[in-house]
Amino acid sequence: MLAGERHAGWADLRGDDERHLVLQGQQRPEPSVAPYFVEEIRKSLEQEFGADALYQNGLQVQTTLDAELQEAVAREGAASARDALAARGGEIGAARMIALAEAANRNPPVLKLFDATGHRRDVVEFHPAYHELMAYLARHGAAAGPWVAPAPGAHAARAALYCLYAQLEDGTLCPTTMTYASVPALRNDQALAAQWLPRILSNEYDPRFIPPEQKRGVTIGMGMTEKQGGSDVRANTTRAEPVGGRAYRVVGHKWFFSAPMCDAFLILAQAQGGL
Repeated sequence: MLAGERHAGWADLRGDDERHLVLQGQQRPEPSVAPYFVEEIRKSLEQEFGADALYQNGLQVQTTLDAELQEAVAREGAASARDALAARGGEIGAARMIALAEAANRNPPVLKLFDATGHRRDVVEFHPAYHELMAYLARHGAAAGPWVAPAPGAHAARAALYCLYAQLEDGTLCPTTMTYASVPALRNDQALAAQWLPRILSNEYDPRFIPPEQKRGVTIGMGMTEKQGGSDVRANTTRAEPVGGRAYRVVGHKWFFSAPMCDAFLILAQAQGGL
């Protein structure tokens, strides 16, 4: 190690006794965050590029270390999820998951209006990689985990999982987020909650285009945005007109409606009681 220090210009060995160490020039700074991780990276870079390239010329290095995320997880009471999040990070960064994300984005959804006999279908077909990524998110609680097993830090742990996964693929996060966000709204209506929550809270993703009551798990989409309002939903003009019982006819337009193959949708509209 001392020979390496001498080669880098950090130390001068006087005489034959290497116990007498004199530091010269700028000392190598000790990393204040994850020192063992940084040391492993340093050794790997020195082995691959050589000491001169590393210590004299300098290298710009980017790693997967996210100290801020780790600190936030601990600060927000989700430290117990650290091992699980580390495991998810290893999976998300694997070559297989990267390949799935590339395939899902390289092959966009395809609208199929009719079947082979000319009957109306109105189906949006997604690439199998998209479905596999959706299943991964559901399996690891991204859509419903904190609602299924409420505990201190559960929502923070889920948010940390999102920060990890978002570095891989974002399209699948949209329906997953909306499914997660639908739970508080549905809990305000006991009848709807009893009908939908058991499948929303499932950790199974079921991509089949069949009635929701026949599925093992469902996803929830949303229709909020309109052209004239953008993010200001107070400017929405779509109306919800009662037609009897608990049914409404929705009249208007939505500029952004996601995701088309969800099993149900929360629609924001002007009704008799307001928006």
